[in-house]
Amino acid sequence: MKRIFGFIFMLTTLSLLLTACGSSGDTIAGTWIVSGYDCNGEYVSTDDISELYGETSVGFNKISIIFTKSGNATLIRPDYVDSTEEIELSYTVQDTVVELYDPDEATDYELLSYDGDELRVEIANGLTVILEKSKT
Repeated sequence: MKRIFGFIFMLTTLSLLLTACGSSGDTIAGTWIVSGYDCNGEYVSTDDISELYGETSVGFNKISIIFTKSGNATLIRPDYVDSTEEIELSYTVQDTVVELYDPDEATDYELLSYDGDELRVEIANGLTVILEKSKT
């Protein structure tokens, strides 16, 4: 009887722990926006990016990614004609990496560094954009 009670207690505890953890798709779901840049190991704010890379680099601040819980994502990026373009993608999350990929073209993908609070992707040699999940 004690074994059965212990087994039931263990299963209940395990199921509560798994429910509390959630899936990584739930954690990443939402809108991620540019919070700053890493330029060769030094933090650069969104306001100061144009001082380093010229006035057109302010367009980098328009980058955002919207992740859904179902595994789809919309990448919004500047098109350098003072506008943006939207690209529909799919994604997977594995440990510290998010893979964004074109579901129609398996060889077209991008790997983003992910630590739960930030997404990082290199956009130029030595320049990495830092994205954080929007609070709204």
